This record gives sequence, structure tokens and C-alpha cells, in this order.
Amino acid sequence: MAVSPASIAGQSCGAELTVTYTATFHVVPDQGTHTVQFAYTINNGRSEQLASLQFLPGQATKTFSFSWHGSLPLDHTAPGLGGVLVTSPNQLISTPVKPAGLCTPAPFRVTSVTMSVNPGTIAGLHCGTNLTVTYTATFHIAPESMGGVIKFGYTVDNGRSGGDNTQTLIVGPGTTTQTYSFTWSGALPADHTFPEPGGVLVSSPNVVRSPLVGPSGQCS
Repeated sequence: MAVSPASIAGQSCGAELTVTYTATFHVVPDQGTHTVQFAYTINNGRSEQLASLQFLPGQATKTFSFSWHGSLPLDHTAPGLGGVLVTSPNQLISTPVKPAGLCTPAPFRVTSVTMSVNPGTIAGLHCGTNLTVTYTATFHIAPESMGGVIKFGYTVDNGRSGGDNTQTLIVGPGTTTQTYSFTWSGALPADHTFPEPGGVLVSSPNVVRSPLVGPSGQCS
């Protein structure tokens, strides 16, 4: 058995890759035509596909290639061990092979933050009504990272404050989104100064500023 590439060391987890396994069958040649029947696997025998090769008179070797294609997972479960099991004219199990090494996790970083707000509008509500507005930030994290800690502040007054609200989120390995909610509560003022747009400013592992969102409309 042979495999290409021979190693995935240096490849980024999440990268698309095709791994080709090549089996070389060695037979004792004669003047007849013979068929070798076998199964091949790319996951150490947990599943198999059937195939066959025909040997012509005098032929001593023949190759058969098969492949795995996918994204290199953070848990290093693929690519798996590939090999063949000959069932006819006799039984023989090859030594399974797979690329050496491990992929490298992507750097932990926040790629963007999206915001939503509930309620989406205060139109139709009476001024003076007590209301709680919930802002929800969705942090989008680079895939195939080992995770880490997001540090950020939030604002409910259109960015005039927020630096004092230092918050943290712990993100697990492989996580690509995580949410955080915060609120404003109060009576709807007749001058329509509240509720205001809210959002977050990420300070670590990198700097990202979310858009600011708030309920539409005005109380009456």
C-alpha cells in the first residue's frame, strides 16, 4: 500500500484535501487469465467497497487506486487508514496506511458579529410603557480552531458607553458561532430618546465592531 500525500503535517484543519491510496497486487504469473476480487476501505474497515482486477497471461503486478476527499477535521479522525482485503483467489489483508502527521488548528479569531433585537419595533406602544429590550449578539468564529476566550464590551446607548461592560465568552474547540444577550429596561420616554441602538465591540482575540441595532418605530 502507498498513500499520497504521505503527510498532512502543515496543512490547516478545515482545508479541503484529496488523499489517494494505491494498492499494488503481486501475483505468481502463469499463462492464464485470472480475476482478483477484493474489498477496499478508507476508514480502517468500518465500511468497504467491492472491486476486482483482471490479470492477463504473464502479468505479475497490477495497481488499483481509490481516494478520500473532504475537509481535514479538527479531531483528526480523517483521513483514515486505507487498505484492501483480497477474497479470491485466496484471502489476504494488506497493511493499512494513511498520511502521517496532523493538521494544524486554525487561529482562534472572531470573523464578524451580527446583531438582532427583540422587540423589533415599538410602534403601537404607548409612551410611558415599561419595556425590556433584548439585544442578541452572534459571534462568528473562524472554523476549525481550538477555541478560546472572547473579550468584549456592549452598549445600549448607541455607543456612548460600553467600555465598562467588559464581558467574556468561553468558546469550545470547533465552535463557529456563539451568542450573548443583554438588555435595556425602562419606561418609553415621550421624547423618543430610548431605547437606543445596541451592539458590541470585541477587544480580544482580535478587534471587531458589530453593527448597532435597535427597535424601529416610536411610542405614541
